[in-house]
Amino acid sequence: MPVVQMTVIEGYDDATKARLLKGMTHVVLSVMAAKPDGVVTMLNEVKASSYARGGVSRVPGPPLPSGMEVVREFSRALSGADRARAAQYLGEGCTCTDGGGMERNPLNMPEWLGELDYADFDEALTEDGTVVYARRQRGVGSVERFHVRHGRIMDIQSWGRS
Repeated sequence: MPVVQMTVIEGYDDATKARLLKGMTHVVLSVMAAKPDGVVTMLNEVKASSYARGGVSRVPGPPLPSGMEVVREFSRALSGADRARAAQYLGEGCTCTDGGGMERNPLNMPEWLGELDYADFDEALTEDGTVVYARRQRGVGSVERFHVRHGRIMDIQSWGRS
């Protein structure tokens, strides 16, 4: 039974702490042949006044959104024809490659894919952020893969209509 403990400064909301605990479990399961219900994760919180780095007290930094949240908001903005808002979710140099290997502008996805009506999402942690697979409600093989790092989409691969 693996036991994982982490210490953070007080101040994170319950949803952020739940994501962290779940993520810690996923990390263990990606390395060890453990049963999910056998992985124990504990989050210890310390008051900001009881924590210092370099002799200076710190406060918690803002949590990053989940990769799924970033992809949902990006697709909502594009579906609503708000390219300026959608662009805020893209990392510098973000590329989108379609099923034929052609690079396309991610902000033009609705023009060549149609509706971005995602039915469900899967998110996986990687060493370099997260990977989100988004399956559309219509069309066999209509899937996009989003690489999200630090709250921004870095690249997109599409296996939908091209």
